[in-house]
Amino acid sequence: EGQDLHADISKQPPSCDAKERPPLMVVNFAVHDIWEDHGPTRLCPGRGRPMDRARPMRQDAEPPEMWRSTLAPMRAGSCVVRDARIWHGGTPNRRSYPRYLPNL
Repeated sequence: EGQDLHADISKQPPSCDAKERPPLMVVNFAVHDIWEDHGPTRLCPGRGRPMDRARPMRQDAEPPEMWRSTLAPMRAGSCVVRDARIWHGGTPNRRSYPRYLPNL
């Protein structure tokens, strides 16, 4: 089962809610290889605050193309740096062991 789209932060003062300056960045670290069948994070570039004021839709209401959004498979030791406001969510892990993706 995948994860609903969400943002890591949703409310901040208007002075911090600008395209040019994210109020918070997140760095996800791959501690092991994460391939397409191991639950990579899907990212929705251009979706989230300040462009989208509404909350992301739940999985059962998502159009099919949202599941084809940008997947982030990663090799061990790599990282993804992203704006904490961007919509993202984990995809289904089809492997027999957990997928770990710690972040700062």
